[in-house]
Amino acid sequence: LDSIWWSEEPCPFRQCEENVPETDTFSTSWSPQGYRFYVYVCDRTQKVPAIQGGLRNETFSEWQSLWDEAVQKWYFHNQETEESQWEMPTQAGCWRAQWSAEWNAHFYWHEPTGHSQWAAPQCLADLGWTTST
Repeated sequence: LDSIWWSEEPCPFRQCEENVPETDTFSTSWSPQGYRFYVYVCDRTQKVPAIQGGLRNETFSEWQSLWDEAVQKWYFHNQETEESQWEMPTQAGCWRAQWSAEWNAHFYWHEPTGHSQWAAPQCLADLGWTTST
């Protein structure tokens, strides 16, 4: 939740301590190997929010880069849809890689705010995007 809270309103949710370890996964019908769920409690009595909003969060990504030893190549797995692909994703979180024919280069666009920049946000840089990709 802390990586996708984009509202300027204070977030009343706090992650439950029992659910903090990164190894908490639960088997589901759509992800039998286990899917990581986080449990939160809504506590409006706390004055300082545990989760801060960030309108242009650059770290959240539904994608994970994985190495395939058999073919010696990276592939990309979407943790929300459970789909995998060989092509580098052009969108992660609310960021999208766009091609500029005028500048003959990619730029990066944040959909909710309309902000664009030449430097790859962390969520796309983690997948392999750079300013020269």
